[in-house]
Amino acid sequence: MSISIAETVVATLFAAALLLNMLATRAILRDDSLPPTQSRAQIAFVWLVPLLGALLTLYLKRTESKAIPGGYPEETDTGDDSGFSSREYRHLSRALEAESGGSHADD
Repeated sequence: MSISIAETVVATLFAAALLLNMLATRAILRDDSLPPTQSRAQIAFVWLVPLLGALLTLYLKRTESKAIPGGYPEETDTGDDSGFSSREYRHLSRALEAESGGSHADD
């Protein structure tokens, strides 16, 4: 009994879908930040929408891991209406003072 190409392709796709679903389920179960109801819903999505559900879940888990840990980044100095930040202004004024040979009184 020989195995046709179509059977081989179907078996390969089935194995790939099964492997992806298992990887996505594992990623969901390892995520401690999800409430149990959301974990169950995501797992159901993975298994009820083969391939697409697993691929989408794994993609989202991958992009979540790239987020910066520890909250929001430091606030930046936005400057004023002139377009210079106070840091840039201090640096520029010190450089001009140094060129003119004077001393900077703000230090």
